[in-house]
Amino acid sequence: GGGVMAGAGALSHLAVAMRRMGIPEEQLEALQQAIERGEYVVMLRADADEVSRWQQLLESGGAANVAAFPFRSLIE
Repeated sequence: GGGVMAGAGALSHLAVAMRRMGIPEEQLEALQQAIERGEYVVMLRADADEVSRWQQLLESGGAANVAAFPFRSLIE
């Protein structure tokens, strides 16, 4: 029980951090569900001119869902 509650708390903190970084609210639930299922969630910060290159590399490597969001700093 305690481990599950601790995991849920950590996931909640992660969701808050992802929201502050600019990930849209509608994407947060899907990401949270993926994490709960034990799937890998990779977050990559790249220059705007490199985003399409990284998207193509990830997709060609078999990534199921690749999305790009503008980055916002956690420190404002």
